[in-house]
Amino acid sequence: MYKQNRSWMYDKDAVLYGMQSNFLEGVGEFIEFALEHPAYMSGDKIRCPCSKCKNLKFKDPHEVGYDLYAVGFVPNYYNWTSHGEPLDPSVIPQTVGSSRYVPPEMSAWGDRAEMRWDQQMVYDAYGVPMSQFNPPQPPNDPPEASTSYQPDADENPTFYQPYVDEGLTERFQDVLKAADQPLYADCEGYSQLSAVTEFMNIKAEYSLPETCMNRVLQSVGGMLPRDHTLPDSYYHMKQLMSKLGLPCVEIDACPEGCMLFWKEDEALEFCKFCGGDRYKPVRQGKKKPRHRSALSKLYYLPIAPRLQRMYASTATAKHMTWHVEHETNEGMMAHPSDCEAWRHFDRCHPQFAMEPRNVRLGLCSDGFAPFGRFGKNYSCWPVMLTPYNLPPDMCMKS
Repeated sequence: MYKQNRSWMYDKDAVLYGMQSNFLEGVGEFIEFALEHPAYMSGDKIRCPCSKCKNLKFKDPHEVGYDLYAVGFVPNYYNWTSHGEPLDPSVIPQTVGSSRYVPPEMSAWGDRAEMRWDQQMVYDAYGVPMSQFNPPQPPNDPPEASTSYQPDADENPTFYQPYVDEGLTERFQDVLKAADQPLYADCEGYSQLSAVTEFMNIKAEYSLPETCMNRVLQSVGGMLPRDHTLPDSYYHMKQLMSKLGLPCVEIDACPEGCMLFWKEDEALEFCKFCGGDRYKPVRQGKKKPRHRSALSKLYYLPIAPRLQRMYASTATAKHMTWHVEHETNEGMMAHPSDCEAWRHFDRCHPQFAMEPRNVRLGLCSDGFAPFGRFGKNYSCWPVMLTPYNLPPDMCMKS
């Protein structure tokens, strides 16, 4: 018996790259239901009810899963009439419960023990469970498909439009392909993605320059079989890894640090305070380029997607409630949650403290001495925003 309460169909937030457990289970049930009605299929393909295809295209079940995870269901498709369900007025949206969300058990994410670490990394980055991409196969020799049904544009009136990330599905498929593609034919130890990840870690750990990495990649590539998939430059490695990464916003800035060319000042070409140029000068006789280069840039790393990624990954989500679950030794402070200031904050904000998954952010620095004999008139120190939900070895290590 498939869920009659189908509020789960729109209980997802693709901005998080993560989904509620009932949405994950519901998509699997929907695909099972569609495969049980071969008269509404085209061969072994089913109609895709995502908000882009709108039941107008037939796709493989796993492709339908990709699309639903990326862009959600077409609005108001609670009655699965395009997939063999009779018209039933009782199948209406239900109010989503207000009970606290409990993260899904590991079994809901498929048998992760059978996945390589690089495949787990891809699924964690996009918040997609492995098991949902292995739906039941359609029955053998299904009857000839009926394609006469075409949904009416007015059949599903729009009252809710889920967030749509046009490039999410394509990015996910590209990076998943890199995780599944061996480094060369019959290579069992490394995929293209795992090899690239290893080289990126080596570069970061030993602070290798880009020219050195290019030379290493070319040398290693020359030792591998001709059909290898290892990138030949650091630039191409970054292109692949960027699809797993998080957004970074570039904002033009005044070279003297007076202002940002942002929001209402985005169209300005000179600083409002010092009158300095925003862009690099164009040489005389050269045509003015369409996209000019700024003299200075600020790289803004939005915090919300980074916090959301912590809950999208099963590897880090379990650590986000450590500050509540750990044992405290009286008289010893191993973490900010052990101190009186933390407890005072909880007493002042009881509603916030009731939910252990709420994120506790704090500004921290590497220590500085503005006064005293070691103090200087000017110094520059890094100031970092840290989530103190995490255990000490994850939030306070160097």
